[in-house]
Amino acid sequence: MNALKQLIQDNPHLPVKFMYQNDGSDFDYTLGSVDKATVEDIFVDDERVWILSSDEGELVSYIEDCLCYSLFPSKMHSNTSLSDDELQEVDLEAQKGFESIKWEKVILVYIKS
Repeated sequence: MNALKQLIQDNPHLPVKFMYQNDGSDFDYTLGSVDKATVEDIFVDDERVWILSSDEGELVSYIEDCLCYSLFPSKMHSNTSLSDDELQEVDLEAQKGFESIKWEKVILVYIKS
């Protein structure tokens, strides 16, 4: 808990966000305690929270997969391999997409139950 207090004191301008496991409880609230707290860059999309320090490679792969289905839907649905030029286009567009992400720097608090 002292680490969290120190992070807040050192970074008073940063928002505090909380991460906890979704255990499928039937109750609206449950008790938990601070497991760890760090300053992180995060991005939240419709499906999940991405953490730059640990999810960069997975996020680039996810963007590439989305682009493959967006740019070459017939090939993806027929399980046809992309050509080297098409793969290069996907890589380039994925890098552009990744670089355009607006990351939010936050104090990220992990909660354990």
